[in-house]
Amino acid sequence: MDRPVIKLGHHRRSEQLLQETIEAFMRIVNIKDAYTKEHSFRVARYSKLIAKELGLRDSEAQKYYNAALMHDIGKIGIPSRILNEPGDLSEKDFSVIKTHTTKGYEILKGISLMPEAAEAALYHHERMDGSGYPNGLKGDEIPLIARVIAVADSFDAMYSERPYDPKKSFEECLGILRSKSGDKFDPDVVEAFCRAAEKSGLTEGISEQ
Repeated sequence: MDRPVIKLGHHRRSEQLLQETIEAFMRIVNIKDAYTKEHSFRVARYSKLIAKELGLRDSEAQKYYNAALMHDIGKIGIPSRILNEPGDLSEKDFSVIKTHTTKGYEILKGISLMPEAAEAALYHHERMDGSGYPNGLKGDEIPLIARVIAVADSFDAMYSERPYDPKKSFEECLGILRSKSGDKFDPDVVEAFCRAAEKSGLTEGISEQ
């Protein structure tokens, strides 16, 4: 009779440890780049919405949330000069910033409680047509969690105010996502996001899910 209680308690302690680890990582990122922290929280919320719309269980959707929180963790290894560049990056600097995917993977690959986080960090800039980085994966070769985060990440980049790229309207963002569906983005993920965004009243802002 006692065994299930002990198992549940251990599970809860593991979940607490995982959340504390994630929050510690995000505090480290915030020291380097405050924008990345807020961006990551928004991307995490969007990713969770998409996961639910795709029919994933709540526990799986929470994994997507946690992985998305840390998808840009590798940026702590990128020079601040490059991260905070207000204009277009040079080819050399862009090649440096692309390494945040592999740096993030190296940081996260040892978290046995959440192996999907390392995959999300490594593959969220892959494209459906194989033109992404770092490995040029195509279609279903890209893990679903990375395909989800790619859509959430791109939406937030367009729907946020940046010094070098003014915020686009909600309708413009959805139009751009759909125009790149099948090329850059997974069509099913794009449509799931569009449905979830409209259901959630995203134009009015998004609360914790």
